Amino acid sequence: MQQWEYCELRLDISGTVMIRQSVRFYQVEGPSREIIVSSRDQAIAELGLAGWEMVGVAGSLMQDGGGLSLFFKRPLPSSDETSAPSGVEARSRVPLPADPNEENDDADTPHTPVLD
Repeated sequence: MQQWEYCELRLDISGTVMIRQSVRFYQVEGPSREIIVSSRDQAIAELGLAGWEMVGVAGSLMQDGGGLSLFFKRPLPSSDETSAPSGVEARSRVPLPADPNEENDDADTPHTPVLD
């Protein structure tokens, strides 16, 4: 049976101002991971490139609506795919916009969170 993994692109607003945009990756084991993103459009495009399909929307961007959530899913790899060559794995790992709150440890290499 096909199994899925899920994530949520959350757009939080206060009044008419976007105050926070983040992607939360839900996990069966351990806490969910959250990445702050600076560009909603880029995050949606990169999620699509990484195999995520939008499957639902909740909330509102209307004034005092609180925000909007876009829900995505993609198939979990089967046991055959988990032993796939690194090229297949690399194709599914797409960087999101850098989190401005994280420090860059290596000045020569920009740090960008990665979709798993």
